[in-house]
Amino acid sequence: MHKILLNSTSNNEIESITIDGNNALKWNFMHALLNNIFETDRHNEVEALEDIKLWANLSDEEVNQILTFSPCERKGDTTHLKSPAAETAPDELLIRIYEAIKEKAPHVLG
Repeated sequence: MHKILLNSTSNNEIESITIDGNNALKWNFMHALLNNIFETDRHNEVEALEDIKLWANLSDEEVNQILTFSPCERKGDTTHLKSPAAETAPDELLIRIYEAIKEKAPHVLG
């Protein structure tokens, strides 16, 4: 379980992201969130992403903004999410996700 912290400015800009005490990128933030949800609550990455979508009340378009690759790939009989690459996602969106998880599922932040 990763310890995730996102600090934002009053202008809804990301000031810093830390994972396990180390500076991180937006991509690392989403990857750590998905891993933490997967470890604690869900059976696969798709269910983890569905949780984030529900908690933060995301539209399908917003989900696509945090996943710049095709969301799913098949490996044998299992469907997996491809690695999230949220570097181009708006800061406001990632802050909204963080705040929603902090309120509705704080255990996911480690």
